[in-house]
Amino acid sequence: MLRSNAYCTSLLVSLGTVASMYAASQHLDISGPIATVVAGLLQGIGHAAAGSPGPFHASPVATG
Repeated sequence: MLRSNAYCTSLLVSLGTVASMYAASQHLDISGPIATVVAGLLQGIGHAAAGSPGPFHASPVATG
């Protein structure tokens, strides 16, 4: 899975993954919503294995 700290890149990769899984599920004649949930779980597992809080986790703001 692609790893990036940029919000836009992470968002586009997430949307692309979901759209691809949905299209593949329709081609294979299985449930599209379940395929999108599986795609989200796989992305979450990938971030957890890397020790990352996730692509959309807000980092704390340093107060000076």
